[in-house]
Amino acid sequence: MKHFKLLITILLIISMVTVLVGCGSKEAKTYTFDPGDAFITSVANSKSLMKTDITIELTSQTTLEFLTANTYKVRDIIINILRNQTYADIDASDSQNIIKKKILDALRKNLEVTGIDNIYFNEFVVQQ
Repeated sequence: MKHFKLLITILLIISMVTVLVGCGSKEAKTYTFDPGDAFITSVANSKSLMKTDITIELTSQTTLEFLTANTYKVRDIIINILRNQTYADIDASDSQNIIKKKILDALRKNLEVTGIDNIYFNEFVVQQ
């Protein structure tokens, strides 16, 4: 009988842990914002061109609606950052991550919006 009670207790503990772990593993809902056509800009202080296509990951529907209504502002901020990159900036080994951070910080600051989680490059090409 003692073994039976011990077995039941262990099974209950395992069940409770499984439920608790399962509840904690739910991923937050994310949204994506497409700021429109690819960005084609000149590279600062050179004759090179840069073409990028970007997707913005968001954590709220409200932010998605705000960015959709202000797409022209989003594009302007991104274009200003891209065209201020020099060839040396772009040629650095971690250039894409640095540019992503600059875009992310600028969008958050200039638009005074939360809920922008990440920037993804779908395309990143530089023509010399």
